[in-house]
Amino acid sequence: NNLEKVFGVSTDFLFVRNTQTLSSAGTQLLDLVLGFMAKYPALRLQIACHTDNTGSAYTNQVLSERRAEAMVNYLVMNGVSRNRLVPKGYGGTRPIAPNYQESDRKNNRRVDFVIL
Repeated sequence: NNLEKVFGVSTDFLFVRNTQTLSSAGTQLLDLVLGFMAKYPALRLQIACHTDNTGSAYTNQVLSERRAEAMVNYLVMNGVSRNRLVPKGYGGTRPIAPNYQESDRKNNRRVDFVIL
């Protein structure tokens, strides 16, 4: 299974803090994804949400799953077939930076868009 990461984006501006509610910037980004999905109708996309290690592992896992599902739901409501989208929540299990300081934790709070 060869996964190719399209791009990763900080979730800090995509969601209302500590919620799965999309911000206006989040919906704007997903509107760009809608155009991408329309241009490539055979494309399947994984939406992988990540958190930092602040708070409980369980809470972070649930939040990341709910955020991924919220993004998928937005795309489906706007015409993308659900079978083209795979929501994944990883919580804090896949950090890309140490979690010692805020600048690093910010890098770990992200969503990765992955072409399947």
